[in-house]
Amino acid sequence: MREATRLVGNTLVDEANKNRQFRNFLENCEYIIIDNKGRIAATNKKMFLGIGRIRLDTRKILEGQY
Repeated sequence: MREATRLVGNTLVDEANKNRQFRNFLENCEYIIIDNKGRIAATNKKMFLGIGRIRLDTRKILEGQY
């Protein structure tokens, strides 16, 4: 696992534990795609990731596995 993926995943785990609305949002998504600027670029969309994009499994975020 790349260090950037782990860092972003851990940050999202912390935010999901603090923010109930964000957690509810993640429960409705299979995965999310983060762009190279750290923004959520897409959810559940089959797309070419490209350079600097990270696909994260929301199940792992909700279970705190990052």
